Amino acid sequence: WVLYGLTTILMLYTHNYGIFLLIAEFCFYVLYTPEQKDAFLKFAPLKNSSLMGFVLAQTVILLAYLPRLLVISEQAAMDINPWIQTPTIADLSLTFMHFSLLSWRLTLTQFLSTTLNLALPLFALIFLIGICSRQKNKLFLQTYLLLPLGLAFCVSYKIPVYVAGRYDMIVFPAFCLILAVGLSKIKFSLLRYFFLSIIILSTFVSLYHYYFVYAKSNDRLVAN
Repeated sequence: WVLYGLTTILMLYTHNYGIFLLIAEFCFYVLYTPEQKDAFLKFAPLKNSSLMGFVLAQTVILLAYLPRLLVISEQAAMDINPWIQTPTIADLSLTFMHFSLLSWRLTLTQFLSTTLNLALPLFALIFLIGICSRQKNKLFLQTYLLLPLGLAFCVSYKIPVYVAGRYDMIVFPAFCLILAVGLSKIKFSLLRYFFLSIIILSTFVSLYHYYFVYAKSNDRLVAN
């Protein structure tokens, strides 16, 4: 719990989107077993040592994050990101495209558009197999991926913060894990490796553009 508290505090101070991930962690831990859910609903978490450690860790995290919360409250009153627009359902689908093989600010050439049209249905199929499977850790993956995105999307109707392919990357590891689960559920090994090959090859297209085609700004000069 000490390590959890430290890493969570570092996450929250690294980026404001960490709040959405913290809420997802809280919900997952509470709902993980019926016993934990009942303990929280009855306001009796201190009877269980694990739950008590969780509650104490959350308390320390909140106290350590209070100074940052004051800054966030001041930022919320100002329009510090006027370029971020209120999201639409299309932004959610764009998030899925970025998670699959579309690099940030990548110019959609005819070749890349064809690659997207061919590869995205495969990504979608494997993703659905993974997220709907009876995997033991399915609740963790669903909470990790969907709740932070849903919270950021809803908050954006009050304070626009949702940017597809950018801040949503905090849950990208969950997407990769769900794809891995989906691939593992395909019983025919030849078909599984065929799908995996398509995923790798289609991702190479995006990586090639990221490293060799996209004209970056002077970030490297500023870093030096």
